Formats: sequence, structure tokens, C-alpha cells
Amino acid sequence: MSSTATTSERTLSDADVEAVAERLYARITEDFYRDLGKGLFAMVKKAAIAFLIAVAAYGAMGGIPNHVQVVK
Repeated sequence: MSSTATTSERTLSDADVEAVAERLYARITEDFYRDLGKGLFAMVKKAAIAFLIAVAAYGAMGGIPNHVQVVK
């Protein structure tokens, strides 16, 4: 290994920093809303499955009994 290493210093202008910050904010916002959408979709999917299971259980238990007579 060489004992003399070259180092280059990079400097960013205010416009560069602003551009990086804006892109980072946009990416974080996009990721947040994408994940939020996935979470809401998963919740709706679970509710729909629970509803279908409840309807199936209700039907398996006989549904509305036919032996109940309506008094006129």
C-alpha cells in the first residue's frame, strides 16, 4: 500500500443540496403512500374474507329457520 493517498474534496452548492433534499423527500413520501395503500388493501381484504366466512358459517348453521311461523 502506498502511504500517499490522494483525497479529493467535493463540495455541494446550495442548489445541489436542495435538489438532493427534494428528491429524498419525494422518495420518502412515495414510499409512505405506497405502503399505506398496501396496508389499507390488506385490511379490506381481511374484512372481506371474514365477511365471507361469517356468511358461510351462517349458512352452515341453517340460516333463517324455516320452522318459524309468521303470525298474521
